[in-house]
Amino acid sequence: MRRTFSAVPLLLALVSAQAHAQGDTLQTRALAWSVDFSAGPVPLAGISTQGSFNSISVRWERTIARLGSLDVRYAPELMPYATLRDGLSLTNSGFGCSSVQFCINEGFIVRTNAVGIGAAPIALRASWPIGSRVSIAAGTRIAALFLDEYAPFGNQRGPTWVLDGSVGLRVALTDVTSLSVDWVRTSLANGAFVLDDRAMKTSGVRIGLSREHRAPFPRVATDSAGSVSQGWTLSAGAGSFSPLRGFENNAQLSTIAWHWERVIAGDGDFALSAGAEVIPLVLARADKLVLPARARCAVGPCPVIDSYATPAIGAGLAPLTLRFHGSVAPRLQLWGDASAGGVAFDREYPVRDSNRLNFLLGAGAGVSFTLSKSRALAVGYRLQHLSNGFTADRNPGVNYHALTIALQHVR
Repeated sequence: MRRTFSAVPLLLALVSAQAHAQGDTLQTRALAWSVDFSAGPVPLAGISTQGSFNSISVRWERTIARLGSLDVRYAPELMPYATLRDGLSLTNSGFGCSSVQFCINEGFIVRTNAVGIGAAPIALRASWPIGSRVSIAAGTRIAALFLDEYAPFGNQRGPTWVLDGSVGLRVALTDVTSLSVDWVRTSLANGAFVLDDRAMKTSGVRIGLSREHRAPFPRVATDSAGSVSQGWTLSAGAGSFSPLRGFENNAQLSTIAWHWERVIAGDGDFALSAGAEVIPLVLARADKLVLPARARCAVGPCPVIDSYATPAIGAGLAPLTLRFHGSVAPRLQLWGDASAGGVAFDREYPVRDSNRLNFLLGAGAGVSFTLSKSRALAVGYRLQHLSNGFTADRNPGVNYHALTIALQHVR
C-alpha cells in the first residue's frame, strides 16, 4: 500500500503531552470557509485514470489542547458542494480483460463523474506560530461524500470515503481574520478501498478564510462534568466477520484504555468533548475461519483459513475521540461517543496472512453516574469495527458488540 500523508501521529503525541502540561486556559474558536482543488491517478486493474476532486467546505474549530504556542483543534467540516471527475484510458488490464467494455460487463471497472455533498466529523488541525502573523498549520480528516453517482468506482456501492492530510501556512490578515493555504494529499474510494492502492490519490491546494477569537474553555453546569476529564475504560465483547468479506464464524475482543478529553462546547446541561485514547492492552481471539458454501473460488475448493488457539495481544491509539453528553438528573447523564484509531498485534489478526496492524473504529452510548464531585462511573454499549484496510492479502473485517465500563476523574 502506498502511504498517504497524515498528521495524525504528530497531533496525537501533542494532545497526549497536554495531559501533563500547564498551558493557556483560553480556547480558540473559529469558523472557516475553504475551497479544495486537487488531481491525481485512479489506478485499478491496469487501467489508468487521471481524476480530480474539488470541494467547498465550512469548518467549525475548537481548541482541544494548548501546549505553549501550539494550538491543537477539533475541526469538523460540512461540504455543501463536492465533485469527482475523471477520464479513462486503457493500458493493460491485470484481470485479463480484452477490452474496457469486457471489464465493465464483468463488473471490474466503471468510471463515473459525480456531484454531491459531504461531511468530515473526524478532523484535527494544529498550528504553530513562526512570526507575529504567520503560523505553520497541519491537519487530517476523515470524510464521507454522498454523491449522485457511485464514484470514483461506479461498480462499488456506498458512500465515497475521503482520507487526507495537509500542511501549509496561516496568515493573520486582521486580529480576527486569517488566510490559510495548504498542500493536501487525499485518498478517495468507495468503502474500505480508501486505504488501498486502488483508491483515487490526488494532490492539490486548499485555500481558506477564517474568523476566530479566544474565550475561556466552557464548563458544563452539572456536578458530574467539568472542562477536563481522564480515566480508564474496560471493554469486552464478541462479534462476527463482516459479510462483505465473505467470511463466517465469530471473534472476541477485549480492551483496556486510558482516555483524556476536554469539553470544547457546552450549553447548560449539554456538552461536546474531544480528546485522545491510549489502549495499552488488547486481547483478541478468532474462531477458525471458513468461506461460506456460496463463495466462488478461482481454483479448487475454497480454503479453510486458520486462526489461533491463543489470543493475539496488542496495543493501540485513538488520536481523536468525540463524546456528546447531557444531564437528565442531578447525578445521571446520557452520553454517546465515537473514536478512530489503530491496533498493533503480536501476530497477524484475525487470521494468518492478514496483518498485525489493524484499524479500529468505534461508536457507543450509555449512562454515567456521579460518584463524587470529581468522579463518575460510566457504563454502556459499543459497536467496534476492526480490519486492515486492504493492506494485506486477506482482510476479514470483524464487527464487535461490546459492553463497556469506565471510571472517570473530572476536574
